[in-house]
Amino acid sequence: MKPLLSFVAYPVSNISVSRRFYDTVLTVEPRAMSDDWIEYDLGDSTFVITRADAEHGTPVRGALVAFEVADIEAEVARLRGQSVAFRGNIVETPVYRFILGLDPDQSEFSFISGRRSPMPRERSNQAMELTATRRMFTFEMTKSPSLRATLALGSGSSSFSR
Repeated sequence: MKPLLSFVAYPVSNISVSRRFYDTVLTVEPRAMSDDWIEYDLGDSTFVITRADAEHGTPVRGALVAFEVADIEAEVARLRGQSVAFRGNIVETPVYRFILGLDPDQSEFSFISGRRSPMPRERSNQAMELTATRRMFTFEMTKSPSLRATLALGSGSSSFSR
């Protein structure tokens, strides 16, 4: 069995200030708390803030937590209205749109939106189904039923959809 990501933890210098910040950013109630550990359930994963110590300082280096949101513009506007700092503007990539923000310890976090899985690198391991209708072929990845590619023969056109 492949390992699953259990949680991502950020050490913070002031747990109450950071809790207020992440309560505002995430707009969800924490699940488990102690004086130095606060967990937020986010779908199938968990984000944790914990009190920094000598071995785990702030800002966090070498890690970036990305929170997926449905409407990135609305989230950024909401948080800018509450004086949350962002690095630059929303960036468009082939896989998703994102923006980097800063928490009270200046650790970076990211909002992403419109996440799309990149095409698989090794197609030989992917099972495909082929349907033919009037010179129109539709390929569906059976491991990812939301992924669909359509090719119209003779017309030189093709499309890709989710």
